[in-house]
Amino acid sequence: MSYTKLQFQRNVLDPQFQIQEITIADNDLSILMSNIDAVLKITDVFNEIDSNIGKIWNDIISDLLSSISSACSGFYRSGIVNLRSILELGCNTFFYLDHKIEYYLFEHENAKADKYVSTLIRDFNFFTSKYINSFNLAIQYHETTVDSVSNYLKQIYSQLSDVVHGRYNSLLKVNNIQVEYEIRSFKTYEELLSKTIGILCVMFILRFNNDKIDEINSLALKTGVIKE
Repeated sequence: MSYTKLQFQRNVLDPQFQIQEITIADNDLSILMSNIDAVLKITDVFNEIDSNIGKIWNDIISDLLSSISSACSGFYRSGIVNLRSILELGCNTFFYLDHKIEYYLFEHENAKADKYVSTLIRDFNFFTSKYINSFNLAIQYHETTVDSVSNYLKQIYSQLSDVVHGRYNSLLKVNNIQVEYEIRSFKTYEELLSKTIGILCVMFILRFNNDKIDEINSLALKTGVIKE
């Protein structure tokens, strides 16, 4: 028997609406909102500096809203999967600022999207201490240890990749297919969201020598990879 429109309504859409209401009632959502605010502010600065590369942040914003919407609807794993896309696209925008030939190939030749975070760090020393030192920093924040930023990037990228590739311990529905509110899964998502956007905030501060935006500074400091 075919899955009917009515079944889809009852089993998927209706539970989603109920989960959204519970999520809003059970959480203040301030963490989610602060992450959205930070990404919007990063986008504004990117567009001022290089609007051509900055337009990629439109997709990052879309992915972020989709990710949060999924998590608030009970699809926690889907929300986390989107976070890896956000991290990869975000890192690519910083990379392309300093590698305009690669950006040209990306935009005009539709070059293969193979500049993964791990590849950037391994092949280009991306946001290692050596890389960061080239920015001639004149701000109040500095790395807590040598390569603290690149090591954190590798760690969060590995965590998100485990979910994307379906490592067993990252699966959430092996015992129950029902779509329902799970506070523990929501909090796991919330933590990974803040780590993902937090490291992008760190990169923003260091790359642009900009420690003037409170929302960005706050999320960046929570990663523990920079200090005054």
